[in-house]
Amino acid sequence: MMLPDQVYKGESVEADFCLATIPDFNTLIAKSQDHQTPVFALTPEQIGQAGRVEEITLKSRDSFQQIFSELADKIIGLTTYASSD
Repeated sequence: MMLPDQVYKGESVEADFCLATIPDFNTLIAKSQDHQTPVFALTPEQIGQAGRVEEITLKSRDSFQQIFSELADKIIGLTTYASSD
């Protein structure tokens, strides 16, 4: 099912219909599973790194949160339109 073009544009979906580009978060996924904690909620203690590596990993955690939050918002916007039509 396709929605009107303006709906996709309103949700910032590009012409290729790609909703998100998700990089490889393997290290964070593994830590998340080990601690039974969502990736975006991992604490520095759970991540267990120090220095520059910790800094980079925390930025990746925050990026994960941002990417999936934006993806969820797009999906909600698209499905809300589809279910109201």
